Amino acid sequence: MSNQTSMIILVWISLLLSACQTQTVPSQVTQQVVSTPATSSTQISDIWRRNLVRWLHVAYSENAQEASFAGITSSKIDHPTLYATYSIVGVYHSLNEPIESASEIADWIVSLQTEDGAFNDPDPLSKYPALLETNWAVATLARLKVQAPQRGKVMAFLRSLQNQDGFFEPDQDIGGNPQAQKLVATFWVIDTLKHLNVDLTKEFYLESTKEALLTYLDSADTNSPSQKDSFSSEFFIAVHTLALLDPHSVPSKLKTLIQEQANTFSLSNNPAAIAIGIDLLNSVNILQLPISDTQRATLRRMVETELYPSIIQEPRKSGRPVEPMLTLLFFQLGRTLDVGYETSGELLKLLKEYRVAGGWSNFLIPQGDPEATAYALFIAREVGYEDYNPQKVGNFLRKFTQPAIAVKNIRDTRFALRGLAYLNQLPNSTAMQELQDNLTDSILAAPKKQSAGLLLEYALLVYEQGWQWPHKLEALTLQILQQNADSKFPRMDLLHQIAILEKVSNTEVVPKKQIAQEIMQLQVPNSGFKSVPNASGADALASLLAVEALRALDIAPLVNRSDIESFVKECKRDYGYDYCYHASPNAGVKNSTFGATYSALRLLHLTK
Repeated sequence: MSNQTSMIILVWISLLLSACQTQTVPSQVTQQVVSTPATSSTQISDIWRRNLVRWLHVAYSENAQEASFAGITSSKIDHPTLYATYSIVGVYHSLNEPIESASEIADWIVSLQTEDGAFNDPDPLSKYPALLETNWAVATLARLKVQAPQRGKVMAFLRSLQNQDGFFEPDQDIGGNPQAQKLVATFWVIDTLKHLNVDLTKEFYLESTKEALLTYLDSADTNSPSQKDSFSSEFFIAVHTLALLDPHSVPSKLKTLIQEQANTFSLSNNPAAIAIGIDLLNSVNILQLPISDTQRATLRRMVETELYPSIIQEPRKSGRPVEPMLTLLFFQLGRTLDVGYETSGELLKLLKEYRVAGGWSNFLIPQGDPEATAYALFIAREVGYEDYNPQKVGNFLRKFTQPAIAVKNIRDTRFALRGLAYLNQLPNSTAMQELQDNLTDSILAAPKKQSAGLLLEYALLVYEQGWQWPHKLEALTLQILQQNADSKFPRMDLLHQIAILEKVSNTEVVPKKQIAQEIMQLQVPNSGFKSVPNASGADALASLLAVEALRALDIAPLVNRSDIESFVKECKRDYGYDYCYHASPNAGVKNSTFGATYSALRLLHLTK
């Protein structure tokens, strides 16, 4: 069978082109209360520590060689997504398993309905067509035995997407050729109406849809021997949609073809093949077509012995997470074959890791990076989190300390070395000297417009690692400091870099008092520091940079510890800290990040 238009993309995992990443989280969340390490100087409650442990756990990814942490916001794991919730409720439904707090899930989904009757998940990761999200919402509510609200408005929204040719159009481009998009959208509409318990025979506007599907299917040369083995996924979704709409309208020759295909169909763990199998077998069941006992047994054995075990085994072997929609595909296929899943408890245990108030959070995480990994390692030390592989994390970070790579991004190198320091895996002195020499030469060879930025970033690296400032850079250092001596530089990050540069190079061109005065002008009274004068409020990173700069200038007593502690307290949330741009603890950014959490915890250390 041809896979011209992948069903896994166009239907079940529509638009999730990057869904199956090569990253994963460990198989079990650390549930026990971990002890506070001796290095921690902060009072951390057990509940807050458990939240941070869960955050670190989900952000952690590991494969056979490397491991790292991704810079995800806490909202990624603290809020449900319609994508994940639809998928996992579907799995529970396929297993006939009860769902805890089902009414809470239903209430959250109902809250997503918009004025026009459609549903929209506001999560930034959920940028799917309203038609698809409406299908997910209505189907999930039906599985929870809850009637979708404003049923008439939902139906009106669906009908608004119909073309003059009878097909329906998605409300945004979903990829693929125009015909494929119309077929997929038409399937979503009919499937949604089915879940709304609509009597499709009484909806007059669907007559043109039926005719459009029949015309499309009739255009396929079903009598051609060569064609019988090359039907596209579009063909099978068209058959499935017509069977859902009106099984009595399916021509007998098409029924015969579907029966033949079902009796010769071979399954594999390819998602597209599974999706085609679902359409094919669902059509067989709706049309009440017999398939041989031998074929049904073969397909069932494939699901039981290969497909189902791979849901749990493959993530552990390849480093991929349990993917919600793909997992649903497996179970929907098994349901059509009457497969019994006697050992589903282990999978349900994995799925519970992502359960949050209102549903399930997204399972997928972005690629790890040196900055997020360094921040996460510091936070892990604070809360006693040890459920990661230090050697594999070290393998990941060491890539960014190789001279050939380091010269391309000094910032990544700086965070990689910081993370390796937390792991006690810093390169030996010979390797460090080679790295330093290569970075020095690359700065000197850089174009004039780039040299200043590279030098300032390099100064931060030298400061953190305690290296000696290279004599080769003295002339460039003096030049850069002189350029800033008579100019105003109210940005906190630049003030911080100038202070560090003067410290490591033992050169004072911009007077210390001048830098300190500029820094103090950015302080919010009785609070933290702003990043720039016109910022709406203090933020955690700017405050950390201010304290670090003043310490480098040996003027740290200017900072009042109680002010910093008060500011940090304002930024604290259920998961870590916000950057907290506003003075009010109830305002500002609502998504905690590793960077903000690191900055806040580090601030408490530096001002103790």
